[in-house]
Amino acid sequence: MAQRRVSAERGHRWFSAGYERRGRRGESAYERDLRTRVAGAATGRVLEIGAGTGFNFPYYPPDAEVVATEPDPYMVEKAEPRAAEHGIDLRAAPAERLPFPDASFDTVVSTGVFCSVDDPRRAMVEVHRVLRSRGALLFSEHVRSERPLRRFMQRTLNPIHRRLFMCHIGRDTVRFMREVGFEIEELDRLRYADVIGVARKPS
Repeated sequence: MAQRRVSAERGHRWFSAGYERRGRRGESAYERDLRTRVAGAATGRVLEIGAGTGFNFPYYPPDAEVVATEPDPYMVEKAEPRAAEHGIDLRAAPAERLPFPDASFDTVVSTGVFCSVDDPRRAMVEVHRVLRSRGALLFSEHVRSERPLRRFMQRTLNPIHRRLFMCHIGRDTVRFMREVGFEIEELDRLRYADVIGVARKPS
């Protein structure tokens, strides 16, 4: 059953409303494929960070025990019915301050989270902390492009993109993963500057 926690985070009422409306209009085949490959591959005790309004929730395997966090109270409010429907324990908490003991989860799921958090390094440290030995971070993220021209465009457009979509489009997220101790087990570079993959916490 979903559990509600009061959030001290400042919410974004209009952004969350627009995010929900867009999702309700229907996902593209590309988005469905990403959610299937990431949330659909989660196993064991699972933590989803930055769950938004819960569009990943229907994709989890029925035998997965899923806990989800989201800091924005307006997002949490919209996610609650989906969490209740799918038996997910929903908590209001930022990725930089996860309210769980060390080594609590077998899998962590993130879809478009490290591009939007205030402190991606701190969030990555927290994910590493709550994963058990040999636990997996399953992710799809917007990251820094490998192409110089596209990186220049990312730097140029980032202030506008951040204001409109609450997302930094050029963060070097894969490097952050390696710096905190993850081993990159799988990494597929998709269209634009999207990546999807698996990062493993060593023994």
